[in-house]
Amino acid sequence: MDKYLEKLTKSGICSHTSLLEPLDYVEDPKLVYEAVYSSHPDWNSRINAIKTANYPKVVDFEGRAWDLIPQFVKDKVSKQALEDISENCDTEKPVKTVSDEELSEIIEHENYWYQYAPYFQRDILEFDYNECIPNPTFELSDKTRTIINKFNSAKRDYDNARALRRNSDVKKAIYNGVVYKTSQLPMEIIKTEYEEQIKFAQIIDKSICEYAMSNVTDIKFIKEAYRRLFYAQNFLSSFDSLVIEQQNATINILNNSNSDTNIHQYATIRNSLEKFNKLLLKYGISNIDKELFELSAPENAINCVKEYNRYCHTMFDGDSISGKAINLVMNTCYWVRDVHVNMLSDAKMTVIDACLGRIENKSLS
Repeated sequence: MDKYLEKLTKSGICSHTSLLEPLDYVEDPKLVYEAVYSSHPDWNSRINAIKTANYPKVVDFEGRAWDLIPQFVKDKVSKQALEDISENCDTEKPVKTVSDEELSEIIEHENYWYQYAPYFQRDILEFDYNECIPNPTFELSDKTRTIINKFNSAKRDYDNARALRRNSDVKKAIYNGVVYKTSQLPMEIIKTEYEEQIKFAQIIDKSICEYAMSNVTDIKFIKEAYRRLFYAQNFLSSFDSLVIEQQNATINILNNSNSDTNIHQYATIRNSLEKFNKLLLKYGISNIDKELFELSAPENAINCVKEYNRYCHTMFDGDSISGKAINLVMNTCYWVRDVHVNMLSDAKMTVIDACLGRIENKSLS
């Protein structure tokens, strides 16, 4: 453990190091098909490591799409398009370092979050928050923690079982101590267990809502937070599984394209971009709640989506691929996801702050 912290302190906190892991929170799934062991420093050790390490750094990724465009695609782009992209793509922006004051706020923010991490580090089960009434009796306890533990375990079992049924590389799995061929896993039993645990976990999620309501004078404030939470949660569910998956596939194709003469390669890029654009339009733009988006989004995001709406149906027409079109579709995808991720996080933190009595009545907008 000490060696791990020493290494962590010397190298600084990597961008992928999660401060939100419920470190003392162990799940016990019944379905086992692979043994994975890992260890982590405790919460206070992580905070001390942050304080003594180099500050985390945040890089501005504006315009990153330009770097992904292969040269043979750039050769087919008009001079004006190149100039437009060049003006809006600064790929050498300086790295911003977090100040002492900002770091202190981050640590406090994460520490409060950590108390509720087991409950909010997942999709909150939907319920009718309009039926909720303030109830100050809820408290975090070993019992509530165990309920969420069992739910997470059952969900993991169910998700993994479905994945294993489609995975021909894994031949056997153990469920509840019994060895099965993956094609013969008892799916109905696994599904029933998951559905049973949903009922208990949903009661906890609803109780947290009612407890948050008890700490504000206007319960409409908490209801609005849950409206945004469930909207952003549902939006990101399909967006991440379909749009982001296709975006990553498109980026891989662009990264691996280095020929300026391969016609087949050019067709592959065009097909991938067109598919990406259609999915972004169908599962992103078309599903946006305009009111909530414009209340939560920065001006750059709103302007980007407006520009995308003007060109989305024609941006890949013709016999060449416009660099401006590639940049626009990439940036739109980035902004749409970023706005909804922040909306979801802010809504969850609003509920947490209310539960901790750290909130004053104010408009979420």
